[in-house]
Amino acid sequence: MRIQDWVDRWEKMVPLDLQEAWDHSGKQVGDFGGELTGVVMALDLTHEAIDRAVEEGANFIFTHHPLFFSPLEDLVYGSPRVDLLVACIEKKIAVYASHTPFDRVDGGVNDVLAEEIGLRGRLPLEDAPLDSPHWDLAKGMGRLGRLVDPMPLKEYAERIQEKLGLPSVTFYGDPEAPVDRVACLGGSGMDFVPQALEKGAQVLVTSDVKYHDAQDALRRGLFLVDLSHYGSEFPAMKRAMTWAGDFAPEVPVILVENGLDSKRWSTGYSL
Repeated sequence: MRIQDWVDRWEKMVPLDLQEAWDHSGKQVGDFGGELTGVVMALDLTHEAIDRAVEEGANFIFTHHPLFFSPLEDLVYGSPRVDLLVACIEKKIAVYASHTPFDRVDGGVNDVLAEEIGLRGRLPLEDAPLDSPHWDLAKGMGRLGRLVDPMPLKEYAERIQEKLGLPSVTFYGDPEAPVDRVACLGGSGMDFVPQALEKGAQVLVTSDVKYHDAQDALRRGLFLVDLSHYGSEFPAMKRAMTWAGDFAPEVPVILVENGLDSKRWSTGYSL
């Protein structure tokens, strides 16, 4: 199987044109015409992921976050992104990213997060148009659901921390207030506060919450549980690994745990 064949199979399940206008998913670097020798999956392209690919004899790295969110202005060594790019070229490793398409697709990042945090009766937080060409694959962005039983906000935050194995989470709201209607969005989801409020959510589980945005959400009646960006998205990489295992069973697929906040030091809660 060529690397391109693997990508073609992925894009049948997770079409590239599901991505947001600002996103840069898809091919990042390398030759996709070569024979696939192994796949390394990681949330981010890092030197750790590249080293693991070399160690395993893999010539393809699949990431969630793209390397190119903004254009490169030069190719001078010493720049973090340039050094990653050069390392992949020198070691003949192709890199592909599936960011917002994997967020949006049914069974992807947001469904995995919703499963992990115990949501039942899940629906999209933001519905895709019924005339969307990929409506059969992607019903919308984010997820909304209910807990089996209402519980205090603080207890729910603690359960999420334990379930996801996170060193810490931050919650905003009355710690004793019972919650059962929950919205979630992996990664940076504060842009979806209006949708969460419109659909009657009591709490939004997401990441990258800024202080003043949190205060505004609380004033509007929405509690928040702020996970690490990594913690909210990495569980979905295991789903990607499972899907990819059917593409070429004879090709090894290795999952690498990496990312800036995969090893946080602090613990505790904030109100």
